[in-house]
Formats: sequence, structure tokens, C-alpha cells
Amino acid sequence: MVEVGRIKLYKFTNMEGLKLEGGNLFSYDSNTGEVIPGDAASPGYGTIWQGFLETANVNPAEEMANLIETQRAYGFNARSVRTADEMWGMANNLRK
Repeated sequence: MVEVGRIKLYKFTNMEGLKLEGGNLFSYDSNTGEVIPGDAASPGYGTIWQGFLETANVNPAEEMANLIETQRAYGFNARSVRTADEMWGMANNLRK
């Protein structure tokens, strides 16, 4: 086996100072304090396992419920536009 590189891990003296950028991306600034480099074998840096895939961060049941809710809202909005169009058509016919 040939080592091609190492994944660099860091921790901070003030983890609460990390700024959430979105998803699982964080950025650091002066609020995080000192940047302390380490590796996966050191305590407090977590564990890295090769050959494993990260599981999805999605709850399928919740996403299906959101999809159904969105479809219903779309249907209601389409119906209201259709009803408004019919009402404008009737109003135009009354003027003739």
C-alpha cells in the first residue's frame, strides 16, 4: 500500500466561534481562537474510516410529506388562478 496523502484535521479553542456557512460547511475567524492541528489518532479529533460512505442526511418520510404539501399548494394556487380567470371572463361578457 502506498500513502498518497493525509487528511488534515484541526480543532479550535472556541468551537462556538465557528460560523455556519451552509450545509456542513463552517468558517473560522478571530472568534474561534487558536487553530490546533492534529490527526485522527489524536484524542478529540474524531475518527476516519476508509471504505465507508456517509449516509444521507435526508429523512425520506419528511421529504415526501413536504412534496405532498407543495403539490397541494400548487393545486390550490392553480385552481384560484383558474377561478379568477373565469370571473374576469364573466365580467367581460356582462359588459357586452
